[in-house]
Amino acid sequence: MSIMFKIPDKMFEPELPIDLRVAMVSNYGQPQEEFLVEAIREYRDSRVFKDMKIAKNYFFNRNDICQRQRYYIDRQGQPVGCELLTNSRLSHPFVRKLVNQKINYLLSKEFTIQGDEKYVQKLREYFNDKFKLTLTNVGSASVISGVAWMQAYYNEEGKLKFKHIPSEEIIPFWHDSEHTELDAIIRTYDIDEYEVGKPEKRIYEFIEYYTKEGVWKYKRLKAGGNIYPLTSTEGEGHFKVVDNEGNEKWANWDKVPFIAFKYNRDEVSIVNWIKPLIDDYDINTSDVSNNLQDIPNAIKIIKGYEDDDKEEFTKNLNFFRSIFVGEGGDVTALETPTNVDEVDLHLTRLRKDIFEFGGGVDTVNKELRDVSGVALRFQYADLDMDCSEMAQQYKYSLRQLQWFINKDLERKGETYDDSNSNFLFNTAVILNETELINNLAISKDMISEKTLLENHPWVKNTEEEIKEIERDKQKQLDYEMQVAERTAQINKKYSNTTNTSNT
Repeated sequence: MSIMFKIPDKMFEPELPIDLRVAMVSNYGQPQEEFLVEAIREYRDSRVFKDMKIAKNYFFNRNDICQRQRYYIDRQGQPVGCELLTNSRLSHPFVRKLVNQKINYLLSKEFTIQGDEKYVQKLREYFNDKFKLTLTNVGSASVISGVAWMQAYYNEEGKLKFKHIPSEEIIPFWHDSEHTELDAIIRTYDIDEYEVGKPEKRIYEFIEYYTKEGVWKYKRLKAGGNIYPLTSTEGEGHFKVVDNEGNEKWANWDKVPFIAFKYNRDEVSIVNWIKPLIDDYDINTSDVSNNLQDIPNAIKIIKGYEDDDKEEFTKNLNFFRSIFVGEGGDVTALETPTNVDEVDLHLTRLRKDIFEFGGGVDTVNKELRDVSGVALRFQYADLDMDCSEMAQQYKYSLRQLQWFINKDLERKGETYDDSNSNFLFNTAVILNETELINNLAISKDMISEKTLLENHPWVKNTEEEIKEIERDKQKQLDYEMQVAERTAQINKKYSNTTNTSNT
């Protein structure tokens, strides 16, 4: 099954992109350890990996301002850190707000599956509540990192499942420039291990190399050490099957079992567009806070004291906020007031830019209150446009995931035509409900009941709502039949009584 090969020397030339280098290496056998080590090293030195780390920090509100230090200048003109200076570090979680907006807007409502009804019912068995939760987590990760990953696998019960893999653990090797088909995947992750009788732990890095032909696994000490294989030269399959004699053996899909969910076609994090704006916002609000705290300690000018020591002068200015000069016997205060109006104007402009270029809605905006549906849609235009691109990317990802579902159904002896199937994402925009409901009532005789329900603001699941309406109609029909039957019985009894009396 495997083919051992030698990596060309030119593969390690730094000017050659890694995707071209991996193309030189056969994916039909066990990779050489040097290739894996070099690919992982280059990936972790790349701008992509570093940007993922930065984006994750900003999502958890660990902005650059959190590492800010304040300094004074010593007599050699060098900055020296000073803990005595006021140092507010006001970090604002704009990224978290924008990410949550996009995910709640696009994924909070169940997506609609179109196609043959029997096939749709089968797909819903795979797209259960657990999958929807996984998709939400993948969605958040894709906005943060630019791209997120699902892995297809079979659990111990032999059921096809999908799980979220952290973006920074995946090194993809794409077959095409549009990044639509994978040649291989390297996954790396750390596990803490304890040796018997030793209190200290060791951190091991596990490396898994996936191709269409199988999986090769390796392990090495995180602190540094040799890499050694955990699988044989032939590797492992993507999953195990049992033959007619009850023997287990490895089997492979015809695809690498990973599916990319992209935030946009460039696979770029939202932080890429707004980080400088957030940093400026953090710095200015922190500076205002510093100035407000320092107002009681305005710089004092003390006349009648001289000191030629510049370092001492700088310390006095920064630590005691005092200047000693040599004339006089007078003390005055020199204040540098903050122009709050100009700062507020600048911060307002920054906030507007953050939400505009981040493709979100600033809910602090008073114009969102009690406005018509047209005005609301205008306010949501940037968010809707950004999420529309996400929806297009996710549709393709779900189609890729659908391939694995079809293969699982074929394994069970079930075959369906998926050519007419489609996925529609139902956005959760804030609406003027009264206006929308009135418009739906006016349109009652113009469009189908299903379309009316899909657009009604109180309906969460259209299919379930249709079934509930049918149940209500059936209950009403049963009740009316019972009433009619009871009325007939009473009329019959009354009629018999009347006839007896007349006799």
